[in-house]
Amino acid sequence: MKHLFSWLGTADAQSLLAKSKHPRAKEAMAALWGCRNRRHDPQERGPLEALLGSESFDRVALLHDLPAVVEDVCVSALESAEIDCINVPIIKNPADVDQVFPAFRSALDDTRVSDPEAELHFFLTPGTPTMHAAWVVLSVSGYSASLWQVYDGNEIKRRQPPSGLAGELDKAAVVIQYERAQKILESTTGLGAGFARVIGSSKEIARTKEAAAEFADLPYPVLLRGETGTGKEVFASAIHHASSRVGKFVEVNCATLDPNLASAELFGSWKGAFTGAMDREGRIAEAHQGTLFLDEFGDLPAATQAQLLRSLGGVDGDATAVAVRRVGNAPTAKPPVAMFDVRVVLATNRDLEAMMAAGDFREDLYFRVNQFEVDLPPLRSRGDDVIELARHFIALVDSELAKHRKCDPIGHKLSPKAIHALRGHGWRGNVRELRQVVCRAVIAAGDNTTIRPEHLSLKQDLGGPASILGRPLGAGFSLEEVQAEVARHYIMRAKAESQSRTKAEVERLLGLPRGKLMRHLSSRHGGGIRWEDF
Repeated sequence: MKHLFSWLGTADAQSLLAKSKHPRAKEAMAALWGCRNRRHDPQERGPLEALLGSESFDRVALLHDLPAVVEDVCVSALESAEIDCINVPIIKNPADVDQVFPAFRSALDDTRVSDPEAELHFFLTPGTPTMHAAWVVLSVSGYSASLWQVYDGNEIKRRQPPSGLAGELDKAAVVIQYERAQKILESTTGLGAGFARVIGSSKEIARTKEAAAEFADLPYPVLLRGETGTGKEVFASAIHHASSRVGKFVEVNCATLDPNLASAELFGSWKGAFTGAMDREGRIAEAHQGTLFLDEFGDLPAATQAQLLRSLGGVDGDATAVAVRRVGNAPTAKPPVAMFDVRVVLATNRDLEAMMAAGDFREDLYFRVNQFEVDLPPLRSRGDDVIELARHFIALVDSELAKHRKCDPIGHKLSPKAIHALRGHGWRGNVRELRQVVCRAVIAAGDNTTIRPEHLSLKQDLGGPASILGRPLGAGFSLEEVQAEVARHYIMRAKAESQSRTKAEVERLLGLPRGKLMRHLSSRHGGGIRWEDF
């Protein structure tokens, strides 16, 4: 397939919006003007229009940092090819090579995964000089591509990379420079490479990644809390891979452990300890020099809680020293206790404080493991992360189905109405629910490359209001927290759905009088959020 990569610049967006018959074209135009300092003549033909009017490509990948409504309307105005818009929030400064180069390279790598034989074409005309240079360097650094330029709005030229440049730029040196830029970028954001698996660019998930990254290379336990389906296993794995630990990442789901065998599963057993028992090491030993992830930690049986408390005491100030005593009697020649180097990460969606008050969870174990705590935000509070995640899952499902059927990936894309439907859903099941919805949608769409709302089969969020209105009163209930949760949900939803992303537009959507939003945010019912937190 012929893949054209291009930056979607203001001139192209302005031209497409001016000619579009889309019902939201005027809204998109206002959103574009609101995020740019200058306007372009709407009658001018953009360079992208000129190129696509003259040349044909199987897929056009448009990288951009434009509002969602501008993206939707621009896509609807382009009819000549499969359009794939790639929002790149990492590019906050389009003149910064340390931001531009990794973003462009990431988009190319994603394409190679889905189409290893891709024929690459780079459009040099839109964007900044830094972007032009990045495309040229990439074209001679392992991404062989043709280069396209448009002059004076009409003259189109196809060029090959400069012949002398390939010899001057050693490919290995380019890779080293890229990796160096990546490390600089990671150190600037405070994140390690392990957090690349955490999909999303909203401020909510960015703050959560930053918090988790602070603890990634420390030896102390980390407790991950959040609703079911928010991605606690992904975060636990990210913490492990962002650390310097050389052992395995070992996951144990405490909710699935047989209460009678849970201790043997974690600590191991000696032959004859119980019917069918054999000499075997447990999951803690398997995680030596690595990370033990105890998922659904609140469901750990009481007897195992006590044994874990004794094991996690640490030795001589070594927080990762875990003393393991297997179930049963050790043979005479074997030491009864073995020491292992294990970092522990735990996760739960249970109210551990309420469980302690009810006597269902050990208070001493809670304080032993809750040295650092990270709260994962629900998907409904993460704005357009839902679209970013949906596109990620679409690509995964497409690839899985292609491998199963032994054919090329279809390359499904979301229609503007499907995007709107995803944004408006409550996502009670969070990321796990989204993945299931996307999987069904890709299968329902079949050979149709466009996923429409009817393919999504979104069910009504019957549990959303009920979960707010039906909470038990008494210990742990706070009316102010419920009010704050409702306020936070609707304020953030209004910001995500507004086109201009201004305070005035959010106030209009929420039915607030002009100028009341900031006072509402500063009140206790505003959910403890600030405008700049969006």
